[in-house]
Amino acid sequence: MGDGEKNCVLCGQSCIGQPRIKNENGQYAHQACVKAKQEQQAQEPELAAVGEDDLFDDALGGDMDDLFDDYDAGGQAGGRSGEDADFGGAAAACPGCGQRMNDGASVCMGCGFNTQSGKMMSTKSKGAGIGAGGSVAMVGGMAASPMIPFIGALIGGAIGAAIWAAISYFFNYEIGLIAWGIGAMVGVGATIGPVEGQGGGAVMGAMAAIVAMASVAGGKYAASYFAVQTVYGGFSDSTPMTIDDVNDEWLIYRIAYEHCEELSDNGVLIDWGEPSLYVEAAYWPESYPEDIQDETNQRWNSMSSGEQRTYRKKILNSIDYDHDYILRDIDDEWALATLVDEICTQRIADGVTIEWPDPNLPMDMASWPEDFPEDLQTDIQAKRDAMSEDELYDFKMDIVTRSNEARESMSEMAQQVTKDSFIKSFMHPFDLIFMFLAVITAYGIASNDE
Repeated sequence: MGDGEKNCVLCGQSCIGQPRIKNENGQYAHQACVKAKQEQQAQEPELAAVGEDDLFDDALGGDMDDLFDDYDAGGQAGGRSGEDADFGGAAAACPGCGQRMNDGASVCMGCGFNTQSGKMMSTKSKGAGIGAGGSVAMVGGMAASPMIPFIGALIGGAIGAAIWAAISYFFNYEIGLIAWGIGAMVGVGATIGPVEGQGGGAVMGAMAAIVAMASVAGGKYAASYFAVQTVYGGFSDSTPMTIDDVNDEWLIYRIAYEHCEELSDNGVLIDWGEPSLYVEAAYWPESYPEDIQDETNQRWNSMSSGEQRTYRKKILNSIDYDHDYILRDIDDEWALATLVDEICTQRIADGVTIEWPDPNLPMDMASWPEDFPEDLQTDIQAKRDAMSEDELYDFKMDIVTRSNEARESMSEMAQQVTKDSFIKSFMHPFDLIFMFLAVITAYGIASNDE
């Protein structure tokens, strides 16, 4: 029989180059196939009653099973060496499939058999045999790689964090149970990948717990960030301005503002003509006369808690709901600032003169040109027309510099408010409880064998 006919009598595949045995009739069989036949006999009761010699004699003929029993660890049958016994030694061939293994390798790259643990790293269909080709090998042990469950945990955590941030942003309310759900999603994501029957274990559980904690924190931070951007977003644009952004309207308003400042420094009082400009420009409490401050505090303190709550609702109902404010956002400071404006507006309507501490308050709110007295409009336009091209360029560059500094300042303020809001979101005891539930849920699911 030539080399081209050395086929296994059990699987029909060639035995050339693989550990094999040969009986007295010149027939060949893979060592792995004979071993699988023995294991099959031990697992099936109806075959166990058949004599061992009869079983393999029927299958192989010529007492081939006896030859397999005599096959020693050195790859030699009955102490014999030769082309049918010596294939580089058993240590160089995989016990599972017979494929050659690199020196020092403990895992077969062909079938995934681990020579140290004696286990096959594979996925199996229910009822599938363990014989040659009976398992689906995971190439390079990819199934056991910790990256797969780690990525799964990250995906679950990212989805949960996005849900948390969306609900907090659109409804302006945090639901602690979502944190628990994030832990469950992270745990389920971490179960993707571990080898069947091995479970995740404590290491996988700890990894999932850390991811769950980070995901809950990420959801809280995203909610704080978007809430702050709703208020500061239009003022904290980090894109630097250029001179091309300064249009003529902006330019002449800046000229008007500086002209009014110059008049104020020289002791000239501007008759703005519109008393309501003072109310629009004033800040509580420093911009208001002391008698108005006292009256405002007295009115507020005389209200019952129910009346104060009703007043807050009134403020809330008057707000543009694009800002998504809720009742708890209307604090005492906000309520007092609204109340003092109502008092001042009523005084103006009654013809009462208000002695404002700063008579030039309207400069911050006046619109060009309608809010400026006519004589000021004439002077400001004349100053604009008298400027040379170089003076206009320098003036515009000054506007750009000041505006960029203001944007940077607002951006820093927005970042600080976001940070403070994020830290504050952990201060309530229930926040810590739900964080704990998220962590133990993620750990429990990821570490479980099921």
